[in-house]
Amino acid sequence: MTHFGASDTIIIMRILASSDLHYNIKRSKEPAEELARKTVLRGGDVLILAGDIAGIGPEHFLGCLELFSKFKGEKFLVAGNHDLWVRPGQCSFEKWSKHLPRLAKEAGFWMLDHQPKIVDHIGFVGNIGWYDYSFRDEGLKIPMRFYEAKVGPGRALRLSEYQHLLDPTDQLLPEHRDITTSWRDGQYVNLPMSDKEFVEHLIEKLQTDLIGVSRNCEKMVAVFHHLPCRKLIWYRQNSNWDFAAAFLGSQRFREVLDNHPTLCLCLSGHNHRANVIKGEVLDYITIGSTYDEKVLLEFEL
Repeated sequence: MTHFGASDTIIIMRILASSDLHYNIKRSKEPAEELARKTVLRGGDVLILAGDIAGIGPEHFLGCLELFSKFKGEKFLVAGNHDLWVRPGQCSFEKWSKHLPRLAKEAGFWMLDHQPKIVDHIGFVGNIGWYDYSFRDEGLKIPMRFYEAKVGPGRALRLSEYQHLLDPTDQLLPEHRDITTSWRDGQYVNLPMSDKEFVEHLIEKLQTDLIGVSRNCEKMVAVFHHLPCRKLIWYRQNSNWDFAAAFLGSQRFREVLDNHPTLCLCLSGHNHRANVIKGEVLDYITIGSTYDEKVLLEFEL
């Protein structure tokens, strides 16, 4: 249980939070159902799900949210990158902006991506976050186009469909051949804009939400799926893992968040590893659910 500093007005609100339920994946299904049972039994004022609720099929997204139907408090969510996965010919932006909000509302959830909300003088803002490759390990010296294609140089060298990424003028290093990973958003996310443009769209919305909500509340909580702070990244000195770090989030979000003194807590998921960066006013916390084990955090504000 985590307590945050009191103001002149004492507010006690119990917030439960989890993330990365991945309800469409077989080994995640039972742990997600167990977490939902625990959540309903524990009860609270606010429940937050910080993204990656399911995958391509809307039935999994809705089915997961319905597990929490007996939770009596407010229910908030943000989407994760897996929630934006679509079949060929479909649009991830349309899914995020139209279909997911409809499913969330049907299940009694408020989707913070599209509208913040104030509960008892505490404001809740959030969005999926995204990546602009600002978390990449520049020491790997990988040309930017491999990040844009979401495929490591070693994989591109081996597969015919990625030969267009190879440039004989590049000074690809021998160790680049060992970077054979790919980020599956490249296969399943179809946005009508670049990753960097999507980040700019989200930043603009976040700034608007923070300004609007801060006028009418005493404290604020921010919720993301992707990581908003580089210090939350775990670089393993493993080239495949560290190549993938580029897709974990963007420092741009922290630059916005740190300018709002009423923010006291920022939650995120995505990297399946728990971490805490404590500040004088604002704490950044990654929840740490994995495919096999789901984490339920509790806070009192």
